Amino acid sequence: SRSSSRTELKHFSLKLIIPKDVIISEENYIEIPFSIQNTGQIDLRGISLSSFVRFNDQFSDDIKISLGDNYIPELKFGQSEDFVMKIIANTQRSGRYKATILANVTSPKFSDWGDFFIDLRKVNESEAEQILIFTEKFVAENPE
Repeated sequence: SRSSSRTELKHFSLKLIIPKDVIISEENYIEIPFSIQNTGQIDLRGISLSSFVRFNDQFSDDIKISLGDNYIPELKFGQSEDFVMKIIANTQRSGRYKATILANVTSPKFSDWGDFFIDLRKVNESEAEQILIFTEKFVAENPE
């Protein structure tokens, strides 16, 4: 005789929504609001956020992203959580930087990420002053 067990698969997914508003400060940093939504059908527990920045496909410390609050104990399905990231530039090197925000979920175990680009431009070559500009946003969603 054959026994069969029925497993009900519940879809889980996470959506990172980045960037919305850009606040440019006098210093070499800006603060960007972003949010994380639980777009699946089950509660997510233990979400850790991290980030890294690449310049010409090399990891770069010229621009750092500080996430402040980088841990969500629980995100129920349908809920979203708002955060602010602080992007700090200590570099004279203008150019296009690619930033990635990673979300690692403990239960169920999966991860998702969002990429966006930061354009660092000197206002005037003679001035040391710089402006950070967001040129494009791209959110990667893992359907499963």
